[in-house]
Amino acid sequence: MTRPIRQAPRRRSAPGGLSAEALEHLLCGYVMFDPNFHLSTLEGRALWKEHGPDLLAGWIDRHPGSRPWGWWLLALETTGPRRQLREGPRALGGPIWFGTPARFEDVPPEAMFESEFTYLMRHKLMGEIEQRFIETATGAAPGRPTGAERS
Repeated sequence: MTRPIRQAPRRRSAPGGLSAEALEHLLCGYVMFDPNFHLSTLEGRALWKEHGPDLLAGWIDRHPGSRPWGWWLLALETTGPRRQLREGPRALGGPIWFGTPARFEDVPPEAMFESEFTYLMRHKLMGEIEQRFIETATGAAPGRPTGAERS
């Protein structure tokens, strides 16, 4: 009796010239299967400029109303960080983690910053199809952000 050959788990496929580690980092901000891998902000920006449009289209299909880590590297240069809605601990550094600071002196409270959805709506960065999909899925009123966000 023959036994099937066990195959290694499949990694996410990367566009030409982009390693699987670089792809994971651009999408998530870290690499789970290689915690020692890291892209500098400059390297991330350069890779996102080259591969971003293709990666963004796939991301929006899977995660409407949000954007991957690499997208935020360039968005912060043009539209700025996400708004802070509540008081919280002092940030230790600039807005580098999905439009918010990556580290704080203490644990920040829930909903300290506006949601990605609200940010995208405020800056008119969400496509009509993406917006309609979210409104249908969440039952939100057309064109209105959900949650406790302020304008």
